[in-house]
Amino acid sequence: VQGCCCYYYYIIIIIIIVLFQDLNSGLIGTLVVCRKEVFPLIPHPKLLQFALLFLVFDENESWYLDENIKLYSTNPGDVNKEDEEFIESNKMHAINGKVFG
Repeated sequence: VQGCCCYYYYIIIIIIIVLFQDLNSGLIGTLVVCRKEVFPLIPHPKLLQFALLFLVFDENESWYLDENIKLYSTNPGDVNKEDEEFIESNKMHAINGKVFG
C-alpha cells in the first residue's frame, strides 16, 4: 500500500552473536508502519496484505537450549549437543512461526 513501509522487528544489538541468538530464540517479526491518512482508504486492511517470514530457526543457537534440555529431556545429562542428529533435530523450518517437519 502506498504510504506504508515494512520493517523487520528484532532486538538491535551490536554484538552479532547475540543478535543471532535472539533470532533463533524467536525474537523477530514484521512491523508495518503507515501514515494515518492511509487507513480510511482501505476498507478491510486484513484482506488486502499480509507478511510472510520464511526462516529456519536453529534452536541449537537459542538462548533457551540448555533450559529446554533440562525441562524436556528424561536424562538431561545424557544429551550430547555435538551429536549430528541432535543438531539437525533442532533446526525448525517455519513460516510466520508455524513449524513444519
